[in-house]
Amino acid sequence: MTKDNKSLNNISSFVFHISTPNNEDVEPAVYRNWLAVADGMGGSGCMEHTVDEKFRKSLSKVLSYVLPECTAQLLENQRYRQLKHLISAGDPKKKSYFERIFEPCINDECNTSARWASRIAMVRFLFYVTGSDNNVIDRTYCDNLAKFITKGLVGTQKHLGLTVSNSAMSMLPTTFVAAHYKNIQDSSDCIVNAVWAGDSRLYLLDKNGLRKLTADDENEVGLLTNNFSAKAEGRLNLRTYSLRKPFVLLCASDGFFDAYETTGLAVEQKLLDDINKSKSFKDLRKALIERYNGNLSDDTSVAFAAIGFSDYNQLKNMLSNRYKQINNLFHRYQKYAHIIELIDRPERFVTNMICDRFRSKFGNIISLIIEKYFAGQEDVLLTDWWKNQISECKSECENELSGRKQEEYEKLKKNVTESIKAYPKECLKEEINLNGDIANVLREYRESITSIENLLAKRKELEDGLHAVEEELYEILDNIWEEQERLIDQTIESISLSKEDAVCLNEENKNRRAYTSAAYRLSLMESFALYENFEINEKEKELSYKQFYERICSNHKKRAEQDKEKQSVDKEIFSTERDLNSCFDNIEKNIGQIIEHRREIFTDEFINKSDMNSSADVSINADDVKQFVSNKLVELYGRDEDVIDKTLDELKNHPEEESCIDKIFPQNKLADFRMYYGNIRKADSEEFVKYRDDIAEYIRGIDQLLHNK
Repeated sequence: MTKDNKSLNNISSFVFHISTPNNEDVEPAVYRNWLAVADGMGGSGCMEHTVDEKFRKSLSKVLSYVLPECTAQLLENQRYRQLKHLISAGDPKKKSYFERIFEPCINDECNTSARWASRIAMVRFLFYVTGSDNNVIDRTYCDNLAKFITKGLVGTQKHLGLTVSNSAMSMLPTTFVAAHYKNIQDSSDCIVNAVWAGDSRLYLLDKNGLRKLTADDENEVGLLTNNFSAKAEGRLNLRTYSLRKPFVLLCASDGFFDAYETTGLAVEQKLLDDINKSKSFKDLRKALIERYNGNLSDDTSVAFAAIGFSDYNQLKNMLSNRYKQINNLFHRYQKYAHIIELIDRPERFVTNMICDRFRSKFGNIISLIIEKYFAGQEDVLLTDWWKNQISECKSECENELSGRKQEEYEKLKKNVTESIKAYPKECLKEEINLNGDIANVLREYRESITSIENLLAKRKELEDGLHAVEEELYEILDNIWEEQERLIDQTIESISLSKEDAVCLNEENKNRRAYTSAAYRLSLMESFALYENFEINEKEKELSYKQFYERICSNHKKRAEQDKEKQSVDKEIFSTERDLNSCFDNIEKNIGQIIEHRREIFTDEFINKSDMNSSADVSINADDVKQFVSNKLVELYGRDEDVIDKTLDELKNHPEEESCIDKIFPQNKLADFRMYYGNIRKADSEEFVKYRDDIAEYIRGIDQLLHNK
């Protein structure tokens, strides 16, 4: 917290600055009897500039072109030293105000037009007021100050050679607001001069609440019509007020207030709440910083001066009644503001999107209504007319589906009966519950069928085994052929050696004969493997190829055993098939009786178990019914505007009910739709009328001092 000089008594002042990553606001200043805030305009001033190292190597260097009117020994300038002392950080070990605000520019951290502009404007303002007569703040004073600020912006832009690629963007744009206060001798009044350009504001807070002392420079659509920049000279507005102490002045950038919230009520409620909960100006500053610390959308800058208070408790006591009033109004504001905003608009602005989409999505909505109906939620946005339509359509569907299912069933029975006659053997495989001798014959028949199936499976297993034996035989032959190739290679090699060395000729001939003999014995082994009746003598069996002989013998033995077993199975299959044919001959004598007397049982069970036809289930599927009803109703009413309007009217008449449309529309739009129709009938109620009057009175009050000028 900084204290003012002794010319004014009972003044407590402080500043705080919450910066976003772009940091476009400059840190606010409290200097003597001045408060000031500058807010670089991020929208049009978002252009980044790359500043050459030589222009930003020190604070002295930066100030030399921001304040070129001063001597080259700027840091020794008497006015600068006085200014530096009065708005220092309070701690000699900490950086001064000027070092803090220009540090990002010296370090070239995101050097946007907005960041440079707010700092240039603030430094030029502070330097101007140190060398001028502050006792008379009039139109001439403001015009000269505006020219001095603009001159600094233009000069800095030229000195650094800053340019923008888009001509529509401003160069070094910023808003500015300052307050100058002065006691009236022998009076409890105080003269306050409000000086501003743009939408940064000066507020007064006294026992009557928060009121504006500046009017935003903007047109009817909210666009700024006045600000400082290097392109055009800004104009400083001036308003002078005579105010009764005690009171509070607040210079603030637009991060402190919501420029789109026209009442300003939320700003005052938050401020009074923090004042009430704090115990000192130090606590208040801390509370405000904590509150605005989460505002990442824009910088928040505030210069605060409490004038005419003996202590902090006097401030709290002065505002206690106002705090209660504002809390009550703010509670109703939170409850009613959005409702009033909706119901004061023409119906089409609130409902057009819902109504248009309702028509385009009518088919989907019908399906959801049907879903709700069949789920037992018949009262969800359903008129009696809709209920009757759905009920009638449901009955029609059930009758139609029942008839269709019965036709399919009868057709299926007929097809199965014909199948029984045409393919009696296939039919007799099925489990059919019959009594008497014919049942025993059928049982024997099915047992024979099962036996044959088992025997065929066993034969398949044996055939697979024989195939495996054959594969093993060819594996043995592969090994024999590999050995033969090796012997041939060695024979060829021995011939080559004998040609080179005649001395070894006899020895090599002996080796060649050995290789040829071994290859011959392998040929005998190969013949033995392929032809079981091929004879080989004991000499071949006992030689180095004994392992081949043993594997071949084992292979022959396996195959002989499996061949024998397969012949036995084939014989058994033949016998069983003969018995089966005998059983069937007996059955054929009675097949007419089976079909004639037990047709219903036979057909039903055959249908249920047969793979030849689909299931005979004749129950009606609920999903089929719902789909039928939906398709029917969409076909009948999907383009009928009267029906659509009636359905939509039902929604309007029951806006509070959760319904199928929640799955169709965006929740934010639907919430406004429901709120509109839920409250439109209460638009002229005493509750709403009283709130409208109170909020209108509050808006008049916050602008009261502006209107008095």
